[in-house]
Amino acid sequence: MKLKQQRVCCYCTRTLNTNTSLIAKLRRRGHHLILSSDLRAAVAILSEQPIDLVLMFISSERQGLVWLDQLRQQTASAALPIIALVETADTINAALRAGADDVLVAPFHAALVERRIQSLVALRQARTETVGLHQLNVNLSRMFWHDLRNPLGNIRMAQYMLRELLLEDEQVAATLTTVDASLDSLLETVNKFVAALQAHSLDPQMDCLNVSDLVRSVISAFHASATHKQITLVQAGESCLTLADHTLLGQALGNLLSNALKFSPPDSTVRVVIEFDGAQVRVVVEDQGPGIPEGERARLFQMFAKLTPRPTANENSSGLGLWIVSQAMRAQAGSYGAEFPPEGGSRFWIALPRDC
Repeated sequence: MKLKQQRVCCYCTRTLNTNTSLIAKLRRRGHHLILSSDLRAAVAILSEQPIDLVLMFISSERQGLVWLDQLRQQTASAALPIIALVETADTINAALRAGADDVLVAPFHAALVERRIQSLVALRQARTETVGLHQLNVNLSRMFWHDLRNPLGNIRMAQYMLRELLLEDEQVAATLTTVDASLDSLLETVNKFVAALQAHSLDPQMDCLNVSDLVRSVISAFHASATHKQITLVQAGESCLTLADHTLLGQALGNLLSNALKFSPPDSTVRVVIEFDGAQVRVVVEDQGPGIPEGERARLFQMFAKLTPRPTANENSSGLGLWIVSQAMRAQAGSYGAEFPPEGGSRFWIALPRDC
């Protein structure tokens, strides 16, 4: 199989003459090699030309490792793959510590060197593409929400105005109530979708948080929804501190609480309990709903998972909520899970290390 040709900067800490055979073979294989035996010249090449990889010949002398470290510190070569070619195996660990991504020991075989070049360049390209997709997800989610927010706001405002103008018309009032419920459902779906897109680009900002304060804040945000279904929300357990991202932890808990309210019957109770499990603090959301059939539990935290239990008041269910919980907790090096007591109901939990 013919390998893709690359632009390689060959830098030698002594002289390039002793490596002419390898260089000639790589050139015959079609690679564009740019040679340098001077550190400043090599840095200039990396700054001025598009280079895929640095091939660095290091003699046994200590100075070669110093130059490798200096080359890695340069902005132009900070992210470039560097393969160190060394004379003895004794230099391998030192070369890796100095910044080499890969090390080969003499004698150097052109076919092996070429394949190592291809592997490292391919890895770098894959990382670059991942970062690009990462940013694309962020931009798409922002555009998606921005382009929908204003039209949805306008529809909501028109609905309010029509209700005021036609206050005494019962048929219109019933229709507008349906419109209002549909808007709530659509907004929830949009918010879930945006959160799902952003889950691939999470950048946690870890801070020391008071768990009880966060739980109280999330419960307050769901007070109206609970009141509408005549569900009592209860907070229990002692508080403590944990190291977490405030937004991500709140988002994870909010999704658990939203699910509990959707699947709980009217006139029931949903409890949010702070528990301690050794060195961890767990926040558990307990409901009195139908629970999850045993055969479906393995799919609980999967994206778009649709299970047998349905919301008790025909609320919208996107199948994204628990998956978002899993992504938010993984981003913080936390854990998550669910338990189903024999007496019924569900206990969904999230956990993080106790104290900061």
